[in-house]
Amino acid sequence: MHAADADRTAAPTPAAGRAWGRRIVWGGAVAVLATIGYRGTQHLSATRAALQTQCWTWHWLPFDTVWLVPYLSMFGLMVLPWFLLPLNSLRRFSLAILGPAACAWATFLVYPTACVRPNPASLPAIYQAFVFLDGPNNCLPCLHATFVVVPAWFLAAETRPFRTARSRALLIVWVFVILLSIVALRQHTDIDMLVGVLLGIGAVVLTRP
Repeated sequence: MHAADADRTAAPTPAAGRAWGRRIVWGGAVAVLATIGYRGTQHLSATRAALQTQCWTWHWLPFDTVWLVPYLSMFGLMVLPWFLLPLNSLRRFSLAILGPAACAWATFLVYPTACVRPNPASLPAIYQAFVFLDGPNNCLPCLHATFVVVPAWFLAAETRPFRTARSRALLIVWVFVILLSIVALRQHTDIDMLVGVLLGIGAVVLTRP
C-alpha cells in the first residue's frame, strides 16, 4: 500500500466526524438541562428547606476535604458514556439521566431538604469554593448517587472497555468510593444516598432495550 493510500485509510471520515459531533451536542444539551433543573430548584426552594442534622453514618465516616477528590470524579464518570456508548444507546442513556432527575426536581420543590455542613471559613479554600458552587439543599433524593449508578451501569453493560471482570471490579470500587464521599462530605445523609441509588437502578431497569 502506498503512503498516500495509508493516509487516506487513516483519515477520519465525515460520518465519523458527524458522529462525534452528535455525541458532544447531545451530551452538552443533557448537561445544560440537568444544570438548569438542579440550580433552578435549589434557588426556588432554598428558604423552605428542612435542615437535616442527624445521620448515623456521620459518626463513623469522618469529614475530610480529601473526599472532594472522589466526589468530583463523578463528573468524569458521567462523561465517559457519551464517548464510549454506541450511538444508538445515547437516547436511552439520556432518558436514564433526565427521567430520575425530573422526579428529583419535583421532590425538591415539594419537600426541600438541606444538610448541616461544617463551617467553610475554617477549611481550605478549595472547600470554600466547592460550597459556594454547590449549595446545601436538594438533598433527598441524592441525584449525585443517581448520576453515579446510571453511567456505571451503562458502561458495564454496553461498552467494550468495561467488559472484563477486572475493569468492572475497578468500576464498582470507583462507584463505592464516590458514594462514601457523598456522605462523608456532609452533602447528604445515608438515606438520601440510598434513595438516589434506588432511583438510578430504577432508571436503568426501565430504559433497558
